[in-house]
Amino acid sequence: MDAPRGVLQALGMVRNSSSEEATAQRAVAVSGNMPEDELSNDNSLAFPAGDNAILRAKTKRVLKRRECSICCDEVASNRFPKAPHKGANEHGRNVCFKCWEQHLHSQIDETDWDKISCAQCGQVLEEAEFEKLNASFTTDFYQKWLDKAARSCRESDEEFRACPNADCDWGCLMSTKADGNIFRCQMCKYRYCSMCGAPMHEDMTCEDYQAKLRREREEAIRQEEEASRAEVSKTTKQCPKCKSAIWKSGGCAHMTSL
Repeated sequence: MDAPRGVLQALGMVRNSSSEEATAQRAVAVSGNMPEDELSNDNSLAFPAGDNAILRAKTKRVLKRRECSICCDEVASNRFPKAPHKGANEHGRNVCFKCWEQHLHSQIDETDWDKISCAQCGQVLEEAEFEKLNASFTTDFYQKWLDKAARSCRESDEEFRACPNADCDWGCLMSTKADGNIFRCQMCKYRYCSMCGAPMHEDMTCEDYQAKLRREREEAIRQEEEASRAEVSKTTKQCPKCKSAIWKSGGCAHMTSL
């Protein structure tokens, strides 16, 4: 699948600040969709108070209900997509919007952005089909899909550098021919060395800085072992015969060394 439209604008990890508004607009713009209730009121006609109940009942339209082939619930017929993708009429439309939404969110977490498929037949879906389905979802799946597609396109570039901060998913393009090795994340503001991925170390070479980190790790391990030995010495006694450390947790004072 080619890179989706709109992904080039997203390559700077800039999210659409009005995504929630856009989601609401898409939800309102769905053609032909009725509320999920079995009965929908037609408010285009107003009746004066005290009108006959039978006359008011004429404004109510009963929605047929069908069984979803995934959740097996009886769902209003307008909660099924009319044509989720090209060729969908060959297998019908038997999956409700709720199950479609769960299916797509599950797939985007488990597979590549360009391999997400139909909940019924496995056909790979196109961007326009995601956008159309998303209009009837309660979450913005389409924006999530765009974000994943943008990240994939960026990471395929040999000059892309992801932020080393585990809590940050930002990154940038750094020319391999550019001078300098300072990476400053525009999202989390951390500064890193692009050569070794460690926090920036202006006054030390990468080799010296890595050696310093090794010494610090070794010292931390040594201190931990000393603290462990001190705790054992304080809470145990040595067997007079085999010199093993003995710890008494309760009971009488008689002990047998194994």
